This record gives sequence, C-alpha cells and structure tokens, in this order.
Amino acid sequence: MDQFRTGSVRVSVATQAAGMGADIPEIEQVRGIQTRRKKKVHPATSTKHPTPPEDDSSTSDVDSEGEGDNEGDVDDEADKAEAGEREREVEWVKKVDPDMRAWIEATDCRQNIPDTYFCNPPRTITPAIDSCCDNCDRIHTRSLLPALSGTGSTPPSPTIIPATLSISESSSSESSESDVTSAHHPNDNGKRPMAIKAREQRYSPGPFTAAATLHDPILNKLASHASIQTFSDLEKVYPDGWFLGTRHFDAVMDVLLRVDRIQEEELAQKKRQKHMEMELRNVAKRAEAEFEREKNGGSADVFLMSSTPTTPVLHLGNVSQTSYMQKFRPFDTPKDQRD
Repeated sequence: MDQFRTGSVRVSVATQAAGMGADIPEIEQVRGIQTRRKKKVHPATSTKHPTPPEDDSSTSDVDSEGEGDNEGDVDDEADKAEAGEREREVEWVKKVDPDMRAWIEATDCRQNIPDTYFCNPPRTITPAIDSCCDNCDRIHTRSLLPALSGTGSTPPSPTIIPATLSISESSSSESSESDVTSAHHPNDNGKRPMAIKAREQRYSPGPFTAAATLHDPILNKLASHASIQTFSDLEKVYPDGWFLGTRHFDAVMDVLLRVDRIQEEELAQKKRQKHMEMELRNVAKRAEAEFEREKNGGSADVFLMSSTPTTPVLHLGNVSQTSYMQKFRPFDTPKDQRD
C-alpha cells in the first residue's frame, strides 16, 4: 500500500478495507469486482478517493455473477422471497411471568399472591371498608348494594362473593384485629402516626423553602463579619435587607455562635494534643541520650517525670547518682526533714 501511494506500483489489487482512511487523490481508475447484493456499497467507497476534474478517471463495476439487468432483477426477487419466508417462520409469543399472571387473573384478594410468593406468615382476612385491592373493593361494593337499595336480594353472582360482615360488625372488629390485618385498615400497626411523623420530618411546614428563608449572601455575611451582633448591623453590611430577619436573626446567630464554639474547642484540642506529643518525643530523646551517657560511664542528668503527660518535666542538672541520693530525698519526706 505504501508503494502504491508513492507511485512505484501503478496497479493495486486489494480488498475494500485497504483504502479505508487513505487519502490518494491521483487514482486514475477504480474497478470494483463484487456481487450485486453489495453493488450499492461501491459508489460510497469510490467517492473516498476524488480525482481532479481534468483527469480522465472512471469508475466501473464488474458483476461476478454475470452482467445484465435481468439477472440482477431475478436475484433481487429471490432474495426478497427468501427474506419473506424467514419472516413468516418467526412466531411472536407474549411471555408473562406465571406469578404475574396469577396476580392479574386473581378473583379474590390480590394480596394473597405476593404473600404466597414471599412466603409471608398467614394472616386473618376480614372484610373492611378500606380495601387493599380492586377485587376487595368490588366485592365490598357488591355486598353493600342490597343494604343501600333497601331490599334483601342477594348479589347476582353469589358464587364468587364470600360471606361478609355488616358495617357495624366490621367497624367493631377493626380494633381487635388490626394487628393481623395490616393490609386492610389505614391505621394498622401505627401506620397513620408514622405517616404524620414522616410528613413533619420530610416536608417543610412553612410556605417558604430554606433558600428563600435564608439567602446564601446573607449567610456569607453573617459568617464572615464577626462584628455583626444585631439585626441593624446586618442591614449596614447587607443593604438589600432580609425580610425574615426580624423573626429569625437571633436563632441564626445562636446557631453560628454554637458552631464557632465547637470549632474553637476542636482547634484547641488539636493544639494541646500536638504539644503533648512533642513533649513526649523530647522526653524520650533526652532519656535515651542520658541512658547512653550513663552506659558509657559518665554522669547522667536527673529528670523527675510526672504521671500526667501535661505536667512539665523537672530537670535537676548533671549530677551523679551518689550526689543525687545525698541531696534529694523522696517527695513523701516531710518538708522540715529535707536538706
């Protein structure tokens, strides 16, 4: 391919992929040998190598299956017939999960299907005013039709309607069976107080959002200006004003002061910890140096270390062990008996 591009080779026989990405503007003639099924591909690939207008270049195709339009038409018709046969052989079948089909085709309470699927413990199914699915709602509505119409006729299809309790009996048994019928009553197992608590925690009780109540520029001014102590000080620094400042300024300042106090305590704790670690490292280095000096036969400096790391270390100077025992006594010795 490199020799053909440089001009040392005048004719190149290659596949269609040989010229992909190659810019060869001086091609005089392109001959394509291919079947009629792929004949439409050749004009697209041959245009990738344009020639100057003055060149007498040409592009032609050679049909490997024979030349002539009649034969090509026959091949195209055969291909279409074969494709049609393949399409007719495909059979589309609607696939539905068996458990989903059972839930769709259920005639009684649909909650029984997921209970069976998830192996839930058995529960007592009682008719209720607030149903759990459309089937229960339909059954309950049909059971109320005779009472509403004032007649004692039975429903039109008694075979699919189970025995139901009256409204008074249902309401009376609601409280006693609320622990085992979690899908039939809205207040079972404390669900209604739980919903009220969730709304109080997740949804704002006021008409304004947090961004509308306290803008970011106002919060930045309060956090960056330590001189702000009153609402009038904020109005001087932030001329645009805060329409809820007269009500919430004191609460916001209390939160900021509490946060500042916590940060100051954490910073002071880090400084104390760092200073204590530095003292412990220095004491360890000095003790190691004195140990090496005493090991080599020299006198050692005496340190009195406290049990608490924050207590300063008392350096008694470079004295020998004998002189130290003569001059210093234990700290529990009475003061009047010390030298």
